[in-house]
Amino acid sequence: MVPHDRLHLLINSTSLKLFGQGGWNEENHGRAHRSWRKLHLAVGAGTGEIVACMLTDNGADDGGQVSALF
Repeated sequence: MVPHDRLHLLINSTSLKLFGQGGWNEENHGRAHRSWRKLHLAVGAGTGEIVACMLTDNGADDGGQVSALF
């Protein structure tokens, strides 16, 4: 890619549920502490290629991650 070309990106996130001991506790004791993370993706609008990603806790928003994705 030529350094002066423009790259149009689409930025979005998806939530991911973490499995581990919490799932075991829920199954065996009827209680669990759910853990979630967000996967923020920057995707090239023309190519559909993932050009950057960031994994955060569930409180982070997409707008706050834009600078971290570059």
